[in-house]
Amino acid sequence: MNSLKKTIGVICLTIFAFTTSAQVSKEHAFQAMDNLIGGEWHLKAQFSAESAMEQDIKVTKILNGSTYLVETSGNIASTGHRYGLRNQGMRGWSKEFSKMEFVEADVFGGFVTGEVAIEGMDILYHYVYAGQNMTDAWIYKGPNMYEFIVGVRNDRGQWIEMELNGIVTDDCFSALECCSAFGCGIQRSVPRLDAPSNGFLCGTPAAAWGYSDDPSARRCRALH
Repeated sequence: MNSLKKTIGVICLTIFAFTTSAQVSKEHAFQAMDNLIGGEWHLKAQFSAESAMEQDIKVTKILNGSTYLVETSGNIASTGHRYGLRNQGMRGWSKEFSKMEFVEADVFGGFVTGEVAIEGMDILYHYVYAGQNMTDAWIYKGPNMYEFIVGVRNDRGQWIEMELNGIVTDDCFSALECCSAFGCGIQRSVPRLDAPSNGFLCGTPAAAWGYSDDPSARRCRALH
C-alpha cells in the first residue's frame, strides 16, 4: 500500500488509458483542461486504509497555448514529511492519434506516459499499476470543485473498487457551492471565510465545515 500511495501522489493528473472512452474533439478536451488554468487547487483525500493525503496543484499553458504544464507539490520525503515540488508533467493534443496525451516525472524517479480521457467536463486518467487497470478521476462538480477518486472501474464506467476518495477545490471555494454540489449537512465539505456569524451553513455547524476566521487561512480545505 505504501508503494501505491507514492504512485498515486505522482500521478494525480496523469495516467495511461486502456478503457474505451468516447472520442472527443481537441476543443472539448481543451475546454475541460482550461477550467484548471489560474486556479490554486488543493487536494485532500483519504485512502481506503484510512491514511490521508494533501497536495497542491498548479496548471499553466505553455508553448503558445498548445500544452499544459502541471506542477504538483506535496510530501517529497520517503519517510516523515517535507513539503516541496513532487512532480511535473505535460498534457497535449496528439495530431497523430487525435487524443490528449501526457508525460509526467516525479522526485522519486517515476516516469509515466499515457492518455487523458474526457467525459463531459470530467477529467479521467487511466493506468496500469501492479498489473491492474486503475483510474484517477476528477469528477466535475462546478468551476471551483472536483471530486477526486482513484480506483478500479468496469467496462461500463462503474466504480467497483476505490483506493482513494477526496475533493479538489480552488482557493477560497465557497461552502455554499460545495453544499449545492454534494448536498447540505454532509461532512465532505470546505470552509469559507465569510461564514455567517451564527456559525451555520446549510444547517451544518461551522466547526463541521472547518471554518476559521484567521485571515491567513485562505486555503479551502476539504473535510471528511
